[in-house]
Amino acid sequence: MKHVLLSAPGFDLREARHAVPGETVLSVSGIVPSKKNSWKRGDNGTYIPPQVKADIDALIFELKSARNKAGVKGSFDKHIWVRMFFFIDSSKKKGQYDLDNMVTTMLDAMQSAGIITNDKYVDSICSKIYRDSDRYLSVIFISQNE
Repeated sequence: MKHVLLSAPGFDLREARHAVPGETVLSVSGIVPSKKNSWKRGDNGTYIPPQVKADIDALIFELKSARNKAGVKGSFDKHIWVRMFFFIDSSKKKGQYDLDNMVTTMLDAMQSAGIITNDKYVDSICSKIYRDSDRYLSVIFISQNE
Protein backbone atom coordinates (compact mmCIF):
# COMPACT_ATOMS: atom_id res chain seq x y z
CA MET A 1 0.00 0.00 0.00
CA LYS A 2 1.35 3.41 -0.85
CA HIS A 3 1.14 6.26 1.65
CA VAL A 4 -0.12 9.70 0.70
CA LEU A 5 1.20 12.72 2.58
CA LEU A 6 -1.37 15.27 3.65
CA SER A 7 -0.99 18.87 4.67
CA ALA A 8 -3.43 20.73 6.90
CA PRO A 9 -3.91 23.86 4.75
CA GLY A 10 -4.60 21.84 1.58
CA PHE A 11 -6.66 19.13 3.21
CA ASP A 12 -10.08 18.76 1.61
CA LEU A 13 -12.34 15.82 2.44
CA ARG A 14 -13.96 15.99 -1.01
CA GLU A 15 -10.68 15.31 -2.78
CA ALA A 16 -10.35 11.59 -3.43
CA ARG A 17 -6.62 11.98 -4.13
CA HIS A 18 -5.92 11.60 -0.40
CA ALA A 19 -7.38 8.10 -0.26
CA VAL A 20 -5.63 5.05 -1.60
CA PRO A 21 -7.93 2.83 -3.73
CA GLY A 22 -9.81 0.44 -1.47
CA GLU A 23 -9.65 2.68 1.59
CA THR A 24 -12.71 3.78 3.50
CA VAL A 25 -12.64 7.42 4.61
CA LEU A 26 -14.46 8.43 7.79
CA SER A 27 -14.68 11.98 9.05
CA VAL A 28 -15.95 12.87 12.53
CA SER A 29 -16.17 16.23 14.22
CA GLY A 30 -15.68 16.84 17.91
CA ILE A 31 -13.10 16.28 20.60
CA VAL A 32 -11.35 12.93 20.97
CA PRO A 33 -10.96 12.69 24.75
CA SER A 34 -8.10 10.96 26.52
CA LYS A 35 -9.80 7.94 28.03
CA LYS A 36 -6.60 6.42 29.42
CA ASN A 37 -5.73 9.46 31.56
CA SER A 38 -9.29 10.26 32.64
CA TRP A 39 -9.93 7.49 35.13
CA LYS A 40 -10.75 8.73 38.65
CA ARG A 41 -10.76 6.88 41.93
CA GLY A 42 -13.90 7.10 44.05
CA ASP A 43 -15.50 5.37 47.00
CA ASN A 44 -16.90 2.63 44.75
CA GLY A 45 -13.74 2.07 42.70
CA THR A 46 -12.46 3.69 39.52
CA TYR A 47 -14.69 5.48 37.04
CA ILE A 48 -14.60 7.74 34.00
CA PRO A 49 -15.99 11.23 34.75
CA PRO A 50 -19.44 11.93 33.22
CA GLN A 51 -18.16 14.61 30.80
CA VAL A 52 -15.47 12.29 29.39
CA LYS A 53 -18.05 9.49 29.09
CA ALA A 54 -20.40 11.89 27.26
CA ASP A 55 -17.57 12.92 24.88
CA ILE A 56 -16.77 9.25 24.17
CA ASP A 57 -20.46 8.43 23.59
CA ALA A 58 -20.69 11.40 21.18
CA LEU A 59 -17.59 10.14 19.35
CA ILE A 60 -19.11 6.66 18.99
CA PHE A 61 -22.35 8.19 17.65
CA GLU A 62 -20.37 10.29 15.12
CA LEU A 63 -18.40 7.21 14.03
CA LYS A 64 -21.60 5.21 13.49
CA SER A 65 -23.02 8.07 11.39
CA ALA A 66 -19.80 8.33 9.37
CA ARG A 67 -19.80 4.56 8.87
CA ASN A 68 -23.37 4.65 7.52
CA LYS A 69 -22.59 7.66 5.30
CA ALA A 70 -19.55 5.83 3.85
CA GLY A 71 -21.69 2.76 3.15
CA VAL A 72 -19.56 0.42 5.25
CA LYS A 73 -21.22 -2.99 5.58
CA GLY A 74 -19.94 -5.27 8.33
CA SER A 75 -16.74 -4.75 10.28
CA PHE A 76 -13.10 -4.75 9.34
CA ASP A 77 -11.87 -7.94 10.97
CA LYS A 78 -8.33 -8.79 9.90
CA HIS A 79 -5.11 -7.18 8.70
CA ILE A 80 -6.41 -3.66 9.26
CA TRP A 81 -4.39 -0.58 8.27
CA VAL A 82 -5.44 2.74 9.75
CA ARG A 83 -4.34 6.32 9.11
CA MET A 84 -5.70 8.89 11.57
CA PHE A 85 -5.42 12.65 11.29
CA PHE A 86 -6.55 14.82 14.19
CA PHE A 87 -7.23 18.50 13.60
CA ILE A 88 -7.16 20.45 16.88
CA ASP A 89 -8.63 23.87 17.58
CA SER A 90 -5.93 24.89 20.03
CA SER A 91 -7.48 28.32 20.58
CA LYS A 92 -10.35 26.82 22.59
CA LYS A 93 -8.52 24.43 24.88
CA LYS A 94 -5.06 24.99 26.24
CA GLY A 95 -2.76 22.15 27.14
CA GLN A 96 -1.13 19.17 25.56
CA TYR A 97 -2.82 16.71 23.24
CA ASP A 98 -1.49 13.20 23.66
CA LEU A 99 -1.47 11.47 20.28
CA ASP A 100 -1.11 7.99 21.80
CA ASN A 101 -4.16 8.51 24.01
CA MET A 102 -6.19 9.94 21.12
CA VAL A 103 -5.35 6.94 18.93
CA THR A 104 -6.25 4.52 21.75
CA THR A 105 -9.58 6.24 22.39
CA MET A 106 -10.36 6.35 18.66
CA LEU A 107 -9.60 2.62 18.21
CA ASP A 108 -11.80 1.76 21.21
CA ALA A 109 -14.59 3.96 19.82
CA MET A 110 -14.23 2.39 16.35
CA GLN A 111 -14.63 -1.02 17.98
CA SER A 112 -17.70 0.13 19.95
CA ALA A 113 -19.17 1.60 16.74
CA GLY A 114 -18.75 -1.72 14.94
CA ILE A 115 -16.24 -0.40 12.40
CA ILE A 116 -13.52 -2.82 13.49
CA THR A 117 -14.12 -6.17 15.17
CA ASN A 118 -11.24 -5.78 17.60
CA ASP A 119 -8.27 -3.42 17.73
CA LYS A 120 -5.97 -6.44 18.07
CA TYR A 121 -6.46 -6.93 14.31
CA VAL A 122 -4.89 -3.56 13.48
CA ASP A 123 -1.55 -4.30 11.80
CA SER A 124 -0.51 -0.74 10.98
CA ILE A 125 -1.30 2.71 12.39
CA CYS A 126 -0.16 6.05 11.06
CA SER A 127 -1.32 9.14 12.94
CA LYS A 128 -0.69 12.85 13.07
CA ILE A 129 -2.01 15.90 14.91
CA TYR A 130 -2.54 19.14 13.02
CA ARG A 131 -2.58 21.92 15.58
CA ASP A 132 -4.08 25.38 15.12
CA SER A 133 -7.00 24.19 13.06
CA ASP A 134 -10.22 26.17 13.13
CA ARG A 135 -12.20 23.17 14.45
CA TYR A 136 -11.95 19.71 15.98
CA LEU A 137 -12.01 17.08 13.26
CA SER A 138 -10.74 13.52 12.93
CA VAL A 139 -10.23 11.94 9.54
CA ILE A 140 -9.68 8.18 9.41
CA PHE A 141 -8.53 6.19 6.40
CA ILE A 142 -9.05 2.48 6.96
CA SER A 143 -8.40 -0.57 4.79
CA GLN A 144 -8.19 -4.30 5.12
CA ASN A 145 -5.28 -6.06 3.48
CA GLU A 146 -5.32 -9.74 2.64
